[in-house]
Amino acid sequence: NNWSFWILPFAFAILLMSLFLEGGGPAFGWTFYAPLSTTYSNDNTAFFVFAIHIMGISSIMGAINVIVTIVNLRAPGM
Repeated sequence: NNWSFWILPFAFAILLMSLFLEGGGPAFGWTFYAPLSTTYSNDNTAFFVFAIHIMGISSIMGAINVIVTIVNLRAPGM
């Protein structure tokens, strides 16, 4: 539980950092889908996608913690 909590601020810091790096924000729209007419992707896009993945890992770790807690602490006979 503590790991999933402390990974989230780290990911959020990377997410904010990607908005203020040289070259402006990530090069895609609100759907995270780059235009098909371009092959260019700046470093900001890579940082942004990495931060989203880290946030997903944090969420999965929190969900596993809840499931394990429910299984281990349920009443006998359930």
